[in-house]
Amino acid sequence: MLGVYMDKDIDKELKKILIDLNSRIKLNYIIGFHNELRNLLKFKYVELESQLKKEGLSTDAKRELKRQLQDCKNYDAALAINTFLMFYSHTEECLYHLCKDAPEKPSSTGSISRFKKPLKSL
Repeated sequence: MLGVYMDKDIDKELKKILIDLNSRIKLNYIIGFHNELRNLLKFKYVELESQLKKEGLSTDAKRELKRQLQDCKNYDAALAINTFLMFYSHTEECLYHLCKDAPEKPSSTGSISRFKKPLKSL
């Protein structure tokens, strides 16, 4: 009979370890994605600026380069928002896994605050 309880304890501990490991891997991927894309954007921006400084460019070519520079700035701002949303969804997923075995279940609302009561019951 003692072996059954030990197996449940081991299963819970293993589950915690796997959730923690999964969480760390996902966070590293999110950070890596953000940093890599940001570096590529900076490189592209510098490249476009150097092209814009060249003499003999037509008005249309200059306009296109300026548009591409603005696109880099816009995408950089969007990258920050997207990175935040990835962290938010990661947090929500972690809370779901933490609370799915809680005595009190999360409410069906879409807000992250739905995990407040289940977390308190743990």
